Amino acid sequence: MTISKLLKISAVFLTIGPFLGACKDGSSSAKVHSEGSIEFEASAVDPNNPMADLAPNKMIEKFKDHKIVYEMSAGMGLMNMSIVSDYSNKTVTQLIKLLNKKYAAITNSDEIQKERTSSKMKIQKTNETKVIAGYKCKKAMVSFEDNSHPGFDIFYTDEIELDKPNWSNGFGDIDGVLLEYQLKRYGLELRFTARKVAKSKVEESDFETPGDYKIISQKELEELFAGMQ
Repeated sequence: MTISKLLKISAVFLTIGPFLGACKDGSSSAKVHSEGSIEFEASAVDPNNPMADLAPNKMIEKFKDHKIVYEMSAGMGLMNMSIVSDYSNKTVTQLIKLLNKKYAAITNSDEIQKERTSSKMKIQKTNETKVIAGYKCKKAMVSFEDNSHPGFDIFYTDEIELDKPNWSNGFGDIDGVLLEYQLKRYGLELRFTARKVAKSKVEESDFETPGDYKIISQKELEELFAGMQ
C-alpha cells in the first residue's frame, strides 16, 4: 500500500472528524453514566469504490463528561487517527500518525460553526424506533436541499448521558447520541453502526495531544495530503 493511498484515506477520516456525532440496555429505564466506550462497525456504502478496501472495519468512540474521542486505523496499522471533540473548549483536534510522522490540527468553534451553517443537510425526525446494540433508538431521515446526494436514515438514543454529543457535527439538531449514521468525504462514503457499548473508565490522557505531535493548521494538514498524493 502506497503512502499516497494512506494519505487519501486519512484525509477522508480526518475530515469526518468535525462532523462526527452511539445507543443502553432497552430493558431498563436507568440511564448510563456519561463515561464509557462504543464500538462501531464501519463499512463503505459502495463496496466498489476504489478506496473501499482502504477503509477501516471499525471505529472506537470513547466518551467522558463533555469530551469524545474517535479512534480508527487503516493500512494494516500503518496509520492511526484520533479525533477529539471537546465541548467545554469548543475545539476539535485531529491527530494523525503515519509511520514515524505525527501531526495534530485544531479546529475552533468559529470554524466549526462556519462549516455547519454551510451544510445543505436537512433532518426530519420521525416516531419510528429500533433497537441497536441493546439500545432503543429513534429514527431521523436525512436529505439535502440541493439534491446533491441521496438521502439516508440515521438512528440516535437518549439513553446515554452525554451532553451536547453533536455540537461539532452536521447532526447538531439531533438531541441524542448517534448510533447509526453515514458520512461522505472526498468521494468515499462510510456507514457506522454501533455493535457494543461498554460502561468503563476512560482516562483523561485519551483526550490529550501527545507532546511529540507537531501542531499544524487545518490548511497545512490539507496541503500535506495534497503534496503527498
